[in-house]
Amino acid sequence: MSRATPRGRPDGLPLTSPNGADLQWIRTSVVSKFANPFIGCWMDIDTPLKMEEVDLCLASQKEKLHPPTSWNVMARLTSVQKRVRRRQHIQKIAWFVRNGFQEPLEVDVGIPSMNCYVLHKVQDGNHRLAAALYRSDRYQENPLLPLSVGGCVDFAIALGLWEDNETTLAAWAAARRRA
Repeated sequence: MSRATPRGRPDGLPLTSPNGADLQWIRTSVVSKFANPFIGCWMDIDTPLKMEEVDLCLASQKEKLHPPTSWNVMARLTSVQKRVRRRQHIQKIAWFVRNGFQEPLEVDVGIPSMNCYVLHKVQDGNHRLAAALYRSDRYQENPLLPLSVGGCVDFAIALGLWEDNETTLAAWAAARRRA
């Protein structure tokens, strides 16, 4: 299976994902209004993760990029399994904090005109979003995140999750030159 080459800009930020979907580049602070993995999104742990847990993982250099785990709402996990899953989530977030990422977050805003609402809008990329939120909190960064947005475009625009990429990226490049 061959992957398409992302269409990009001279500054290196792609405007399309490898599968050809348009990307939106949105600030972490905007995305965090609609999804925050530190408040809770993983159903295989009992309590939300804490940034201090990521601090400890990074300090002990135990970050690790774990493969996605299968999760079944009907499966009952033991307390040991839940602790293992919690550790894996923390290690994966820490890995993305340390190494960064290029893969876009997949976001679904739903289609309100059809009564289709999505509670947690990030369908794929919660560990990456958590890493960006961690960096925002610990290093006062507000990085642009690549989003592949599904659902109603008008609703995505109203939420601030769909913008004119050229304007957004030009402002980002100008800020980098000033820094």
